[in-house]
Amino acid sequence: MMASSAHAITDPAQQPQQPPPQQQTNPDGSPVMMGQPGQPGQPGQPMMQPPPPPRMGVWAQARLGGGVEWHGTHSDAMGIRPGPRGNAFAMVAGGYQLPNRIGFSIYGSGRYLFSRVCDGVGRCTGNEGTGVLDIEIGLLVRYTALEQSRLHPVAELGAQLHLLPAPGAFGIGYGGQVSLGLEFDVTSNFSIDAMLRGQLFVTGWSVGGPNDLLGFRVEPMLGATLYW
Repeated sequence: MMASSAHAITDPAQQPQQPPPQQQTNPDGSPVMMGQPGQPGQPGQPMMQPPPPPRMGVWAQARLGGGVEWHGTHSDAMGIRPGPRGNAFAMVAGGYQLPNRIGFSIYGSGRYLFSRVCDGVGRCTGNEGTGVLDIEIGLLVRYTALEQSRLHPVAELGAQLHLLPAPGAFGIGYGGQVSLGLEFDVTSNFSIDAMLRGQLFVTGWSVGGPNDLLGFRVEPMLGATLYW
């Protein structure tokens, strides 16, 4: 009896059979795959976020600013003399940026010079206390560095034309400019920037005023850009 009991214990045929594991199924009856999300105790597969759509490269921009310029002479309580003249301006621009971070833009702006422009012999663009409007159209080449960073440097180089209608004269000018600054990406499609611009230009006057005056201006400006 002891021998038969020992044989029964060691005989595999006498071991109780384990029931096969039950396969889990989804509510719709389909089998659960390993790693399928939504099942307790099962590791979920990571959800990959799709990358944002690439920009088309088109942008629209607006800027405000002001500064000082040296342009011919001006009149004040001390008479007609050379020196700095204040101005304020607003501009709008549209452009396109290439994948290599180089962009192009065309802009138009209106600038008001706070005092009249005079030449060395006292011929002026208007009466004392009057200013001059400067209508400017320009073309810029723009370079953006560290574009993947939200705060990145921006440089612009360009040329511009000037129209200066005044009570006593009409001016036409041309020149070049360079700007340096920083741009901050508020969102993936909207940015703000702060720039410092320098312009060198020549103006010629057609009626009754100074001729071929060399001018230089320095202007800080703030801008907002919308990208598509």
